[in-house]
Amino acid sequence: MDIETTQRDPSWIFSGNPRERVVADSAASFLASLPKEDRDLFVLSHGLGLDFGTVAYAMDMDTSIVSWRLRRALMASEIAGEPGELERGVAALFADESIGEWNAETLLAAMPADVRERLDARQASNVTGAAGDEAHSGLGIGAVGLILLAMIAFIAYGVIRDEDPMWRGKARVRQAQFEQARDAFRELGNLPEARAWTAITWLAEGNFEKANEVLAEPAAELYLGLFSPMTGVLETLDVEVGSTAALPRGLISLVRPEFAFTSGAVGVLSVEQGAVDDGTTANSPRRLALSGAPAGIHPTRNVPYPRRWAPLEAGTYVWIAPGAPPNRAAFTVMSKEQRQEIQRHSWQRLSHSIPLHARMFLRGHYYLYLHLYTQAGNQFRDLALAFPDEPYPRQMLDRISAALGVDPTAFLR
Repeated sequence: MDIETTQRDPSWIFSGNPRERVVADSAASFLASLPKEDRDLFVLSHGLGLDFGTVAYAMDMDTSIVSWRLRRALMASEIAGEPGELERGVAALFADESIGEWNAETLLAAMPADVRERLDARQASNVTGAAGDEAHSGLGIGAVGLILLAMIAFIAYGVIRDEDPMWRGKARVRQAQFEQARDAFRELGNLPEARAWTAITWLAEGNFEKANEVLAEPAAELYLGLFSPMTGVLETLDVEVGSTAALPRGLISLVRPEFAFTSGAVGVLSVEQGAVDDGTTANSPRRLALSGAPAGIHPTRNVPYPRRWAPLEAGTYVWIAPGAPPNRAAFTVMSKEQRQEIQRHSWQRLSHSIPLHARMFLRGHYYLYLHLYTQAGNQFRDLALAFPDEPYPRQMLDRISAALGVDPTAFLR
């Protein structure tokens, strides 16, 4: 069946990271983990590019439910990265014609007949509706009344927007007018929320010196809590000196972590749970055969978590990189309850009204407070790449690398 899409791109739920670090395997793992109905929503909205109204009609549900279910799935995922990155990874997966398993039109053909029939009906009504609009162009008394109510509402909105400096400042932030936003926040004096948002504008611009001056104020620290800069000494991990197994190390909340190691040797990457002194393990190790790394690439090799492997359970793991010893490192996966608490806290404080680079900074320090050093390093790595002339992200990356016992280049892969 041929479905004519209504737009080139999906109706994005989240703003995405321009670097789009989510790879096809991760996006495929995310889709495969979803209930079929949620997966079908992504096929229609992000695979075929249908607007939410059309998706809702086809799936026989309310439009707001479609948006809510898509948002819920992206935010609840334990795939590494921002929800916006994952969303764009999903769209890219559908658009990749070389991956037949996720061809949107093929998946549409496998949907229930009633879904496809409603799509046909919706498309037909769109065509006939466009021709019939001219016959119903007049406005009734009820429509005029609604327009008047809307005008009153917009006038009230305009008064609130112009009179409330916090509202006005946040609106300027959404428009990337950061200097004007600071002018608005300045009217609120030492109000904790205003001082925190002033720092957020500096972070969005990559001016970490100015941002840290504001973040050092008690008012901003009071508002941000554990998302304030971590100024204390980082605890150094007890690691095997010189090990080529670089990341992950220490505590993590990821159940599908990427592996980074400084060896190009042919061999096997293995992950063992519950390793003890006599070398035995609680269950069978997971093994991944790797070919040698191509010549001339970055000295640190990055391997995504294999798609065929089940997500890691809570517990301690030892992983072994290909090549000669020393080539081992250990990490501990948080419990599901701890991971859910971190997600809940992050969603409450790091809304997508905060610009991306400010969220990276705040999330990085939050991870440091929780001893999630590997994940904190990834946040400051992205900031270092986004603002290569700013010393602060590299300084933080150096601190984190020293605590983990790895070279900073393990993050800059």
